[in-house]
Amino acid sequence: MQQIAALPYISVGGQAQVLLITSRERGRWILPKGWPVKGLSYAEAAAREAEEEAGVIGSISAEPFGHFDYQKRMSKGYEVRCSVLVYPLQVVEHRLDWKERGDRQMRWCTLLEAAGQVDDAGLCHLLQSAHQTFPTVP
Repeated sequence: MQQIAALPYISVGGQAQVLLITSRERGRWILPKGWPVKGLSYAEAAAREAEEEAGVIGSISAEPFGHFDYQKRMSKGYEVRCSVLVYPLQVVEHRLDWKERGDRQMRWCTLLEAAGQVDDAGLCHLLQSAHQTFPTVP
């Protein structure tokens, strides 16, 4: 099954800082992600997830930066294999209040720190490789 995710980032001293959030059920560190939305491009849907789950708004890339696969645990107890396309989102606004504010924690960190925080192997690998190839941050 196809999912989409945003990789929210800002520049701190010329170095990319990325935003991780916790999942609602198990409290694992993840990226804002979800299902494609009818009528929206994948990038637009990823930007919507970032706003709803993390309160961040910005400029989303039309092209994915990369992808990773994982096993998603569904509410009924079974798992499905998902492939997640990841779209960089240069954050220009971080709201004080948003839809899922009370449901999640968040953390800004470097790409390598983020790779050490996530427990999904595919996402970890993507973040580690992003350290070398992530878009230049002004």
